[in-house]
Amino acid sequence: MEINFEPLQLKHKDIYNAFPIYGPNSKFSFAQGFMWQESYKTRICVRDDYLLFTACPKDETFFVAPILRDQESIVPAINEMIKLSNGDLCIHYACPEIITAINKYFPDKFEFELNREDSEYVYIVQDLINLAGKKYHQKKNHVNTFCRNHSYEFAAYTDEYLDACMTLQQKWLETSDNGDAAESEAIKKALMHYNELNIQAGVILQDGNVTAFSIGERIGNDVVILIEKASPEYNGLFQVINRDTLSHLFPDCKYVNRCEDLGIEGLRKAKLSYRPCFLIDKYTCRLK
Repeated sequence: MEINFEPLQLKHKDIYNAFPIYGPNSKFSFAQGFMWQESYKTRICVRDDYLLFTACPKDETFFVAPILRDQESIVPAINEMIKLSNGDLCIHYACPEIITAINKYFPDKFEFELNREDSEYVYIVQDLINLAGKKYHQKKNHVNTFCRNHSYEFAAYTDEYLDACMTLQQKWLETSDNGDAAESEAIKKALMHYNELNIQAGVILQDGNVTAFSIGERIGNDVVILIEKASPEYNGLFQVINRDTLSHLFPDCKYVNRCEDLGIEGLRKAKLSYRPCFLIDKYTCRLK
């Protein structure tokens, strides 16, 4: 199945980023694929007009939606995947643009299943910076409460904060059911290759201590927030790191993608509470 595939590495970044970007989709975040490569065992196959991917997160290898030079390049990409899969093709994490292309060039050949837990939440950056109006009243109150009770500063990430960020991540793991050791490794990998990945990150400092941090990557005119962590004992700190990361690092971006909720009820509730302007749905596509 994996002829000409190799593990996703830093050497692929320029090739990956040379392909067109179609909206604030995390699929176009090279940093996300790279930082989670060990967990998902992501492999890439480079062609002139498309990039193919496989993943094997739980000892089952499958294709991930390709990245295309243009809509027409879906044809050779799908044909190659059909050949490599011996006609038993299943594609995961396909966004609506891929579905549209498949339906156009392979009408009635595939069936599609929406995976709601993989849908990505997209917001208007200025909305999350200003928190204006009734719909953000509660978020604004949380920010005001934190600012009234605590002195802090926002600082752009540098290597000196690596250990403090990882200590905060470990603290988060000890108090949350939603993280795991693989997440810690992904965060560390991203921060250790911070400059090579061209990502941007910021930290909240209280009395010189890192109590929150956020990592984002520009995708065209938009941004994807890859990781966001905050000490749980501070009411309003999550709202502050959310707002300040955008206002300090990405104020010129139009949309911010805060990624999926993984089907976790509390996480879904939190993401919906910020009133996304739209979701990027993800589908599993199977050849009939």
